[in-house]
Amino acid sequence: MMKRTILGWFLTAALLAGSSSGAAATVTVQGILRGEHTWTANNEYLLDGWVYVVDGAVLNIEAGTVVRGKEAATQPDYGALFICRGGKINAVGSPANPIIFTTQSDDISDPFDIPLADEGGGGRGLWGGLILLGKGLLNRPDAEASGSGQNPDGSFYQLYEGLGDATDPVTGQGLHRWGGNDNDDSSGALRFVSLRYSGKVMESNKEINGLSLAGVGRGTTVEFVEVYANADDGFEFWGGAVNTRYLVSAFNSDECFDMDQGHEGKHQFWFGLQAISGDEGVELNGQPSGGPNANLPGAQPLGQHQIYNVTLIGEGGPGTGSDAMNTRSEYYGSIHNSIFTQFQGRDQVSSVPGYHGTVTHNLFWENAEGRGIVDQANNTFADPRLRQIDRGQNEALDPRPQVGSPAFEGFKPSPTDGYFIAAPYKGAFANALWCQDWTALTDNGHLKPVAHALVCEQPAAAAVEGPSLSARLTGNDFVLSFPSTLGARYQIQSRAVVIADDWSNEGAPLDGTGGVLIFREATGSSQKFYRVRLP
Repeated sequence: MMKRTILGWFLTAALLAGSSSGAAATVTVQGILRGEHTWTANNEYLLDGWVYVVDGAVLNIEAGTVVRGKEAATQPDYGALFICRGGKINAVGSPANPIIFTTQSDDISDPFDIPLADEGGGGRGLWGGLILLGKGLLNRPDAEASGSGQNPDGSFYQLYEGLGDATDPVTGQGLHRWGGNDNDDSSGALRFVSLRYSGKVMESNKEINGLSLAGVGRGTTVEFVEVYANADDGFEFWGGAVNTRYLVSAFNSDECFDMDQGHEGKHQFWFGLQAISGDEGVELNGQPSGGPNANLPGAQPLGQHQIYNVTLIGEGGPGTGSDAMNTRSEYYGSIHNSIFTQFQGRDQVSSVPGYHGTVTHNLFWENAEGRGIVDQANNTFADPRLRQIDRGQNEALDPRPQVGSPAFEGFKPSPTDGYFIAAPYKGAFANALWCQDWTALTDNGHLKPVAHALVCEQPAAAAVEGPSLSARLTGNDFVLSFPSTLGARYQIQSRAVVIADDWSNEGAPLDGTGGVLIFREATGSSQKFYRVRLP
């Protein structure tokens, strides 16, 4: 089975031309990283135990780099990567050259070497995961986590999942602390990153997730990130205000997405797929989920996050009775324009008093135990008519809605605030299958290959971070959109053949606004490939 679509293969060949052949060397990484480090695609990197990027340190990871976690039974022997408060990770891949975090024994060229746990394999929980610890706000320390307290400025800190208060022997920095007073904090950038076969239980109700985002600020870029076959939640957010787009949570054993302690981010285009077992699609707590500090109303921030354009597919046949949504403990968030289907519990449930959420303009279907407390007047209960739900490795999965699906009706216009992208439909997909090529869903043969209409490339100036592109058809227009930087200039270019060098400019350069730039072109009969450059 090919590991990339034809287009992805051509891009990889072009970008790697001239590189040396042969197996990549393995670089073993241990302990505390200080200063600036760059991990390159000609090597592989083995996380030998828990590795910490501390305050003031920067870890840069090139597109196409493979990072592996050591396999071990007990902490801190298995591999895990902590980005501590004040540290940064810049892991910026591309669709053809994603950055892959995986387990020590994974043969990336073999789609079948690690069977999923639900298929009789041991594919989950083979190493730790990626943990970002930021300086963002949390509304109340969790009393279940020992050692939590106040920073010198009076804001709260929390120890990640109740770990001991270990310190950097040089600076005294608390390596496991997260939280502060800065929701604009930056922990760096994650783009086109796939995390596979991770997740570890440290003790009861305390786990390392695929991607943990604890107190992470909105200065951090998180988009086009996948968690595949994790032994707990795919993504978990505690406090902070990080914004995310284009996330994939597939075949994880617990929730697809989980939020706690006053998280205030903006989120769009999430896709979640469970195997034949799993827990809630999303679990959304305003306060901590238990203990004496839970259910105390009014603690600031209230966790008024916004979520648009999610597609979540539950476990299908008889399973765990998991709900599509579980909203708990002073929940103030909102979810719109999303699709929830095949969960064996209810559409939505509020398991404790204090529900203040806004859940409207969504599609619910085949959620076995009824409608819970969902707002039935402002949501639709109908078949979204997804093209193909399939959990096998047979290139059949296609979560896009069919033509004529109710997903294209009754949507809520997304906010025009410079972050959200106009998406006139419900769910994570319309025509483009943005999770193709860079994910384990592609590499392991789950996704149906779909013809591309888009090429995402970094600009020539290496010091400038390139935009991530998204594309859609609106009427007779092809619409290309991407986040921009205020003061930058961007040139749209196109060509007819993906492996040619004859890129042509499409119109004049566009001035960056610090928001989302949109390029429109009337569709024609010929195929085109697009990119954005800095002129």
